[in-house]
Amino acid sequence: MFHLSFENFQGFLWKDRLPNGVQVALRNGSIPLDRLLIETDAPFMYPKINDKKLPADVKDAITDSAKQLHKFASFNRNEPCALAAICEMIAAFMGKDPKEVRDF
Repeated sequence: MFHLSFENFQGFLWKDRLPNGVQVALRNGSIPLDRLLIETDAPFMYPKINDKKLPADVKDAITDSAKQLHKFASFNRNEPCALAAICEMIAAFMGKDPKEVRDF
């Protein structure tokens, strides 16, 4: 029997507030890098990396250039230019360097 499972992440990651949700799973390592799929197929879910409800350690880990990416997305839509911001947010929750997430 062959089973293949991936977790996909769009911009909704910043909205997760569940006690056993995606943010917690990324922090505790429940979701391995080889099962991540970063995508932009949720156009109205741009990652709000400046949101006041994001944990301080995550906001501090996001680079200034990622914080400026929303300027290139039309109407703050979740477009391919948002992939870097989503990648940095995932890396911050995992406690990893964004390049490690990007290059995996």
